[in-house]
Amino acid sequence: MKPLLLPLLLLSLSLPLLGQETAIDSLVHLGIEHHDAGAYEKAITFYRQALTIDPNAEIVLYELAISLAQTGAHYEAIEYCDKLIDRGDKYAILAYNTKGSCLNDLGKTEEAIDVFLEGIEKEDEFHLLYYNLGLAYRNLEEYEEAKEAFLIALDLNPQHGGSHLNLGRTMMNLNRRVESLLSLYYFLFIETDTERAEWAYNAIQLQLSDATARQFDPKDPFSSTDMILNEIARHNLEFDRIGDMEIFIRTTGAFFTDLGDQQKKNKEAGLYWEFYIPFFSAMASAAYTDAFCHYISHSFNNSSEEWLRRNSTKVKLFNDWLQWQ
Repeated sequence: MKPLLLPLLLLSLSLPLLGQETAIDSLVHLGIEHHDAGAYEKAITFYRQALTIDPNAEIVLYELAISLAQTGAHYEAIEYCDKLIDRGDKYAILAYNTKGSCLNDLGKTEEAIDVFLEGIEKEDEFHLLYYNLGLAYRNLEEYEEAKEAFLIALDLNPQHGGSHLNLGRTMMNLNRRVESLLSLYYFLFIETDTERAEWAYNAIQLQLSDATARQFDPKDPFSSTDMILNEIARHNLEFDRIGDMEIFIRTTGAFFTDLGDQQKKNKEAGLYWEFYIPFFSAMASAAYTDAFCHYISHSFNNSSEEWLRRNSTKVKLFNDWLQWQ
C-alpha cells in the first residue's frame, strides 16, 4: 500500500486549489453575466469577491478593470491594468487597450495614444488597439492618422463594425465622400438597428443628396465617381418625383456600378479596391441593390420593412448570394 501514499498526498494537496479555481470561475461567470446586462456595480462585487480568494487572478483583474471603466472609475481601472501590463502575460495586451481607452475617456488623449502605440509594439496584430488608437486621433482631429489606424484595424479584422463606422466618419471629415460612403454602407450591412446605425444611415443620405460644387482632382481615382454622384444629386433635386426610397435605390445602384467600372480601369490596391468595391459592384451586377437598400433601411423606414416581407423570395436569394461572397 505504501506506493499509493504519494499520489494520495498529491491529490489531497491539489483539492483545495481545484476548489479555489472553481469558486473563482463561478464568480467570474456571474460577474460577466451582470456586466453584459449592464449591471456593472454588481459585476464589480463578484470580481472583488474573487480577488479575496486569489488577489493575482489575471482574468479577475482584467474583468474588474473593464467593469470599473464602465462605471467611470477610470483611475482604479488603470491601476488594475498596470498590474497586468507589469506581468506581461496574455492579458497585458488587453490591459493596454483598456488603459488607453480609460485615458482617452479622461481627456488624456495624448497619453492614451502613447499607451496604444506601446501596446502595438508588443503585439501588432490586435485590431482593437488600432481601432482605439484611431478614436484617440479623432479626438485630436488628426484625421489622416485616424484613417490609417482604422485601415489597419480592418485589415486585421474586416468584420469589425466600429472600424467601418469610424473610418466612414473620418473620411467624411476629410471630405472624401466616395470612401466615406463605402465604409458606411458596409457598416450598415453589419449593423442595422442601433443608434449609431441610424447616424450612419442619415450620413449616407446627407452625402448622396449633396449637390454642392466640389473640386475634383483628375489624379484621384475616385473623382469621376464623385462627379457622377454630384450630377445624380442635382438631377434628383431638380427633376425626380419618384419617392425617396426609389431615389436611394437608383443612386446606390449607379454608385456601385460606376465603382465596378472604375475598378476595371484602375489597378489600385487596398481596402476600398480589394474589399468594398468588389463586394458592392458584384451586388449591383447580380441585381440585389434593391434588397440591400431595403435591408439597411428597414429599421428607419416602415415601407422597407413591408418590402422585405412582400419580397421574401428575393430576400432569400440575396441571402443565398451572400453565402457565396
